[in-house]
Amino acid sequence: MRALVVYESMFGTTRELSEAIAAGLKRSLDVRLCRADEVQTEDASAAELLVAGGPAHSQSSATPASRQEAAVWGEDPATGLRVDLTEMTTGPREWFDELESVPGLFAAFDARTDIPKLLTGAASVRIGRELRLRGSTPVVPPESFLLTRSGGLKSGEAERARWWGEQVAEAARRARPRTTTETST
Repeated sequence: MRALVVYESMFGTTRELSEAIAAGLKRSLDVRLCRADEVQTEDASAAELLVAGGPAHSQSSATPASRQEAAVWGEDPATGLRVDLTEMTTGPREWFDELESVPGLFAAFDARTDIPKLLTGAASVRIGRELRLRGSTPVVPPESFLLTRSGGLKSGEAERARWWGEQVAEAARRARPRTTTETST
């Protein structure tokens, strides 16, 4: 089974999570990892499972305005944040609009500050809704990975992301329809 992990990252933490998730998926699946602004149409067409994620911004997924705000935070030395990819202008939200079709199965994740979800929102919920509207089926519920208030991953979150990737792979294998050849062997 082929999986495509697509992510957006402002300060590097969602990229780090995506790499850990891809490592978990790779234990049993063929995986391609791409930033949302680099993924090709053929990558999405070839995948059976899409794992998509990004940072929680303004109670949802990133927008051009929230990316601009993140860039301003990254320029402020007092925040201790460093913008990872200032040239990035496309996140999952815009990428979905460009897709002609999506893989049949998906999992959604996000990175959010470790404060009540009511205050931060969860990009994974928005990502999941977008993919369901396009006809894809979730294999697991949306997942949030937690950041410290200074923006880094909380202790243990990278390991949890790797484990979650393994669980997503297992759920996708169970959800994948079997072909006639596979069921007869």
